[in-house]
Amino acid sequence: MDQVARYWNGQFGRLARRDIWLKTDGVSWRVEARRGDGDASVWGRDYLTEAAARADMAALMERTHDTWRDLIG
Repeated sequence: MDQVARYWNGQFGRLARRDIWLKTDGVSWRVEARRGDGDASVWGRDYLTEAAARADMAALMERTHDTWRDLIG
């Protein structure tokens, strides 16, 4: 899958860091999220449309009240 978007909350450390990725294979879309460092588990969910995937990404970001940084855009 190709990575389309990546967001980071700008914080470091096991308890504070959060990352969110948007990926696609050209047909389906996948949102992955991680709370913690690189060794933390990754949550993932598949979507049929980009709009649905981006809506869930926005909901994840809004829930944390963090300032998110776009690492690709």
